[in-house]
Amino acid sequence: MHDPRLLLDPATDAARKLARRGYHLDLTQLEKLFGQRTATVQAADESRAESNRAAKEVGAAAKRGEDASSLREHARTLKTRIQELEEQHRQLAAELDEFLLGVPNLPADELPDGNTEDDAEEVGRWGEVPAFDFEPADHVDLGERLGILD
Repeated sequence: MHDPRLLLDPATDAARKLARRGYHLDLTQLEKLFGQRTATVQAADESRAESNRAAKEVGAAAKRGEDASSLREHARTLKTRIQELEEQHRQLAAELDEFLLGVPNLPADELPDGNTEDDAEEVGRWGEVPAFDFEPADHVDLGERLGILD
């Protein structure tokens, strides 16, 4: 799976490279998902820090003998907010992962443009191509005839 920062980095020119192979990279959708996920993580971290401060304030108020009920309620509200943000983060992370899993590998610059085997260039061969006096069977057909495939 790709790092979204790599795909969004203009220096990698990922959209152009993928377009050479016939894949359209939706940078707008990627930026949206990545930005929302990042913002949710930051908001959750800030809420956790505020929750920690609120817990200290509740403890200090209790030591002083003051009524800390409003502080406790604020702390409960923060805990609920943190749980909501964590759930939102899980959903956004799953959406982003699903998006990234659909992005193919970036082709090397020296590869020719194209989508099919016909567009590829043969660079080299090893050995001789065998000549058979019969029609070779496909490996799937052989496996099914032998009963070794599920």
